[in-house]
Amino acid sequence: MADQTARQLQYEYKANSNLVLQADVRLIERRSKDEATGEVMSLAGKLDGTKMGDRFQRTKPQKPQEEQQRKAKKQKKDDTPTITMKNMSILELDGMGDVFYRPKSQETKQTYEVILSFIQAALGDQPRDILCGAADEVLAVLKNEKLKDSERKIETEELLGSLARRKICSACKFSPHDIGAHWLQRELNKFYNDPIQAQSKASDVMDILKTSKDDRECENRLVLNLGYDKFDFIKRMKKRELKWRLMIHLALAQKGSNPEAMEVDDRSGQEGSTRQMKKGYDEIHVPALKPKPFAPDETLVPIANLPNYAQPAFDGFKSLNRIQSKLYKAAMDSDENLLLCAPTGAGKTNVALLSVLREIGKNTNPDGTINGDAFKIIYVAPMRSLVTEMTRNFSKRLEPYKLKVGELTGDHQLTREQIMETQIIVCTPEKWDIITRRGGERSYTQLVRLIIFDEIHLLHDERGPVLEALVARTLRNAETTGDAVRLIGLSATLPNYDDVAAFLRVDLKTGLYFFDNSFRPVPLSQQYIGITEKKAIKRFQVMNDILYEKVMEHAGKNQIPSFSFIHGRKPPRLRNQF
Repeated sequence: MADQTARQLQYEYKANSNLVLQADVRLIERRSKDEATGEVMSLAGKLDGTKMGDRFQRTKPQKPQEEQQRKAKKQKKDDTPTITMKNMSILELDGMGDVFYRPKSQETKQTYEVILSFIQAALGDQPRDILCGAADEVLAVLKNEKLKDSERKIETEELLGSLARRKICSACKFSPHDIGAHWLQRELNKFYNDPIQAQSKASDVMDILKTSKDDRECENRLVLNLGYDKFDFIKRMKKRELKWRLMIHLALAQKGSNPEAMEVDDRSGQEGSTRQMKKGYDEIHVPALKPKPFAPDETLVPIANLPNYAQPAFDGFKSLNRIQSKLYKAAMDSDENLLLCAPTGAGKTNVALLSVLREIGKNTNPDGTINGDAFKIIYVAPMRSLVTEMTRNFSKRLEPYKLKVGELTGDHQLTREQIMETQIIVCTPEKWDIITRRGGERSYTQLVRLIIFDEIHLLHDERGPVLEALVARTLRNAETTGDAVRLIGLSATLPNYDDVAAFLRVDLKTGLYFFDNSFRPVPLSQQYIGITEKKAIKRFQVMNDILYEKVMEHAGKNQIPSFSFIHGRKPPRLRNQF
């Protein structure tokens, strides 16, 4: 008990008072009256003598200003002549500051040296600054477009004399790079204020140069046509006639042809096309191409002429169409690669079916049964909907052969056993690319004997590298293993079919087939409408009116189904009328 009382007493103030440090208030700084306490304070009476916006000033960002100054210094450095000469004193170099022209290209440097040599021959051995100054004066006279040739001659002879003037003029001849398709017209435009008259005179000059028998007749006709006051120009033009005529022809050839002729061709359009100019827009009607007549040796192939094993696939057909008849021998009688470019609906699928039947015939036993384990056929289509459609089509057409057609996409997967049991696989490029990349799938990829690429023009699309990889991998495997794989490309729109044919290893003479729109089973006429209104609101109104008129023309009177692709969900005219 005594111990507990002693422990409590040790915490009393008396026992600990001598242990507490007392602060000296005199040494502590007192808080300033103006020091912020965090409370809201009024600014009344503290903003005397200033107004809102007194310190406003317009400045520029510091970094762009520094960059602009640096560019200005560089430009000033480039403009300042820096002709450095060896063995020159400081006084001589100081005199070079009055030289303004400084050649930069190799051609101008050579010409400048020739001019300096002529001036030195005329003036004698003079310092470099005098020669360069004289060259500046001569070049200023020769390059002054406001002076006539006679005035240039007088001023140049006053500086150097007649002999040096003739030599320098020969050195300062115009450069071939300055001659364009309209060089002659620009030169004549200096004498005629009317551009149309200058163009007419340029055409007359070209005709005279072409039809004249000799130089005397040519000069006389040019003087009579252009006038005696332009004799100096005629003389200078005749002296370098060959050069500027060749350069004009070269410039016209680089542009493609005569621009006027090209403009006429663009306006003419297709044969039979018409143009109607209406309020706010122009309408161009392009008629459908007429089918080309049959060649003397061209006939349609009857289905009865097909091999017996191939006829069940064309049940209900009497004969092949024109495109299929032309490719019949290449598809059925050979194993070469093919590239077919034909319009939509021209029967490209049946051409692919002919190549499939060719592979089936090669694996048909003497008793009529088909060895389905000896081959596989791959049909590559870009879209899942197209894959589903082609799977359904091939399954129906090849049902008499009891071949299994499988669909391989992201939605429909096939196991390893299902792939082994399937003879025809319709898939997307990405799925077949994944399978061919796997090393363990070679057991059935080595059985592939035919690959058909539908919509081969997608080589130019974002998915083009996948198709390129498939073709390159197939060709590489064929070269390594020695097993031939036939490649067939199908496309409706392929302008550079020659390049694609070379990529697929197609013989351009026997394996490439291109058919234009005249082979379309249903002729296609086209109408192009160009809005001529300049204001945006006017264009919007005219577009809505045209859309309403075209929809009513097909749906209202002719009762023809139509599709309209518009920029908005609710065009005002259609919404109000319907």
